[in-house]
Amino acid sequence: MYSSHSIQPFYRSVGTDLLWTSVKAVQDKRIYLAPNLPYGWFDTPPGVNRLIGVRWLTSILYPKQFPENLRETTRQFYKLFYQVDLTDANLAMLLATATSNWER
Repeated sequence: MYSSHSIQPFYRSVGTDLLWTSVKAVQDKRIYLAPNLPYGWFDTPPGVNRLIGVRWLTSILYPKQFPENLRETTRQFYKLFYQVDLTDANLAMLLATATSNWER
């Protein structure tokens, strides 16, 4: 899992790169890129987005124990901390690489 913009090319190509086809996560299409708007959810800079980043990560690593409705959680988080009402289109863009709907 990475969240830097520099990893985008790797993220987009890992599913078809022969060097990675033997990796179970690639085979199972369990490749995620942490959201990073307006700041990284997982790595940098340190800040309030790490709160939602922890919820995002636990829902990926332990989906049965943490059956998170990530869309609703994200909507509430952005309203509370950024006073922003996310549209469905905003949510789709923000969470496109963060969920198990791994489509290339």
